[in-house]
Amino acid sequence: MRERTAARRRGESPAPSPAQGDASAMDLETKPRLPKEVPSLLKARAVKDFLARFCFVGIFITENILHAVYFDMEVDNMVVPAVAPLPREFAVSLHLVHIVFGLFGAIFVLVSGFDTAGRTALTKGTSMMLVFMSTITWTWWINRQGTPYWELDPYPFWDVRCSAEKRNRTVHILKNISIVGALTILQQMAKYETEALPVRPSFLEGLVTALRPWSFAGTLGPQFVMLAVLRCLLKEE
Repeated sequence: MRERTAARRRGESPAPSPAQGDASAMDLETKPRLPKEVPSLLKARAVKDFLARFCFVGIFITENILHAVYFDMEVDNMVVPAVAPLPREFAVSLHLVHIVFGLFGAIFVLVSGFDTAGRTALTKGTSMMLVFMSTITWTWWINRQGTPYWELDPYPFWDVRCSAEKRNRTVHILKNISIVGALTILQQMAKYETEALPVRPSFLEGLVTALRPWSFAGTLGPQFVMLAVLRCLLKEE
């Protein structure tokens, strides 16, 4: 009985017509295939192009290596006073974000010039560097060692009575703002070119996509904050 019912259902179900099969085959044939490589303004074609990238972000690689070497000293003397009254664990996680985002963001910008799909590296690298520049500007210059910029003295930075400390901070703050602007320009250029000239993912793009350094900082940061909360609840120093 079951076999007769199954045979009857197979007989009632309509078989795909040859026209439908031809249409699906035509769809597969006419579906546009992305090229392996397209002309890109962001691809490094000469040594000068690579040197330009290195001059732009090389200083951040050196800076973040030094941040890692002097990690404890900088956390205690710079980051903790800048984020007070938040606990030291928050300062540790924030400085960890500084190093990871600044170092890998600069490296991604460097390697982005080796192939067209490096636009992904440029987009992600500039995003991480924008986070780095925003947070480091606050901890290092706006609220340096717990003293806000606006409390240094009552005079504007162009006034001759303005203190040297305030002028120095002003120069660094304006410099960082200009770097943020340059990073945003590069990021938008990479996004617009990706939309206008799509290309098949390359090995470099797959490597950059698989490597997620921001997850390292994003995982450890909440753990440090949770540790600080537990210590406060247990009333431990």
